[in-house]
Amino acid sequence: MKNEISIEEYSTHLQQSKNCKVYEWFVQSAPLSLIRNVFEYQKRLGLIFLTEPKTMDSVKKDVKQTKSDLPLSIMTFIALGDELGAELEVVFPEYRGANPKYSFNNYE
Repeated sequence: MKNEISIEEYSTHLQQSKNCKVYEWFVQSAPLSLIRNVFEYQKRLGLIFLTEPKTMDSVKKDVKQTKSDLPLSIMTFIALGDELGAELEVVFPEYRGANPKYSFNNYE
């Protein structure tokens, strides 16, 4: 009997839910390593786009091409600035600027 759910199964379940609340629940309750693994899997599948270096145009293009709500859920919790957001910033340095408090300080 199989007890463990694979990364592919997590990703498929999240994509099939078509509900951003399911992604938010996943980010709130799953271990950070699992969130990262699902994120990397979805990136390999072409569901998440990240262009480097970041420019305003590249971010707009990435948002338009991304078919997963996982990045938005991650950035939402980072923007809230609580303990989970701080932990997510460490695991997802590509979204470190999602907290407006610190992001705006970079331009002063």
